[in-house]
Amino acid sequence: SGQASVMYSPRYTPGKNTDVCFISFYYSMYGANMGSLKVAPHLGLIDPTAFCRTGQQQADGDTWGRGLIWVRPAGNSFSIAVSAVTVNGNLGDIAIDDISVSCCKEVCEDFYPATFECSNDGFVSVSGWKRIQARTIDHTTGLPSGFVFQVASSTVDRVLRLTKTLPTSGSQRSCNLHFWLWMEKPEIDALRISLVIGGAGLSFYIGPMSSITSDASKWVKILAGNFQIPGGITAVTMEFVAKGTYSYLQLDDVRLVCCPLVKPTLPTIATPLSQRTATPTIAQTTTPTTTPTTTP
Repeated sequence: SGQASVMYSPRYTPGKNTDVCFISFYYSMYGANMGSLKVAPHLGLIDPTAFCRTGQQQADGDTWGRGLIWVRPAGNSFSIAVSAVTVNGNLGDIAIDDISVSCCKEVCEDFYPATFECSNDGFVSVSGWKRIQARTIDHTTGLPSGFVFQVASSTVDRVLRLTKTLPTSGSQRSCNLHFWLWMEKPEIDALRISLVIGGAGLSFYIGPMSSITSDASKWVKILAGNFQIPGGITAVTMEFVAKGTYSYLQLDDVRLVCCPLVKPTLPTIATPLSQRTATPTIAQTTTPTTTPTTTP
């Protein structure tokens, strides 16, 4: 009961031009006394992602699930730490197999994948939000055993905040914010997402949720995107502000994905010099958009 096991891989040394390393593996967690599994990079890396699961994850002992995490080594070597815990008896088997590491030069950057399975992932509840076990099916795991951030109905603002340090970039980036919402009753008056980027603020207003979904048993994906982060900016503050007459609102799988901003290139057309005109200007827009989708 309550036995913990930890093992470490050999150290990996990425090449000089490596931006990101992906760690892929397969895992099995089956049995009535199942505890938890955590797979994470080890040895002093800044802000690595981690894989965490709690409780039985497979329907039988012959089924495997796939896990994926990644790190930005910044020229450092690293190893992989695997820790497993069983609880309340010996009817629980945890296995891991086929661990692979691949490193590459990355174009787009997934600055912050927050699943809340291991921890708060840097988010701080200013008022009203709590990290809890999902009230229904967790979006990350597809099981009732996962973790989310939840807020209860309130007539005042309930604030969940993250201040995130970004990798330094000399170029402008085009970004999208992805996250998933679930409500016990889709009657929320408003959910406001505020981003403060280098002193400049952006706000996305989502609501009423009844206009997005009438099915409280589904997670709803929200895409708030098409905004830009100037080159040289290294910090973003993100706030989720909930206020309304819903019963419970849950938040899961928050991601901020940014890619280099590429200016459009006009085609070259061979015309006589006397017929040539000035190259037209194509306007760039930065209007934020929100696009909801649903998932069972």
